[in-house]
Amino acid sequence: MRSLTNSEKRLLMLCFLTIFLVVNLFGARSIYKSLSGSGGRIKDLERQVMENGMILEEKPLWDRRQEWLDARMKPMESAGKAQGELAQELRDTLFERKLRVERQTLVEPVTGPFFDEVAVTMRIRGNAAELNDWLTALQSPERFVAIKALELKPDDRAREQEPQGECDITVARWFLPKSEANLDLTTR
Repeated sequence: MRSLTNSEKRLLMLCFLTIFLVVNLFGARSIYKSLSGSGGRIKDLERQVMENGMILEEKPLWDRRQEWLDARMKPMESAGKAQGELAQELRDTLFERKLRVERQTLVEPVTGPFFDEVAVTMRIRGNAAELNDWLTALQSPERFVAIKALELKPDDRAREQEPQGECDITVARWFLPKSEANLDLTTR
């Protein structure tokens, strides 16, 4: 085997140097991609730390709210019975105010992770002032009653002297979810 000439040695060194540079460029590109992706991940983690800090600051407030809910929110015995009671309660309060129920529909009960819900949809007609007063007194956190949908308009068909109103409303009542109601109270 013969020895390499100076120009061949330089070409060989240049070839090795080119291979070395190409390998390093691919390696640097890979490292840069992983580092640039880490910046976004770091920002996400910083945001999570801030959110968790805010949650920890508000923990006593939310603990008091949870205690209030645990003391007052009752489990639903049966959806049909709960819907019937809600509908009857609404009809009774409407009757006291001399408002008419023209249509009533029971809404499909909803079961969720935080509450179970029954709802009733009604069309109501009557004195506009009484209707507004009834709507004002209807929603109540203590009774876990909420207005889910409301359409209120003047009743153009009425022949009375006083202004009359027509209201399409969906009223819901919330209960302790079945998953929590079945838990032993000592584990809560």
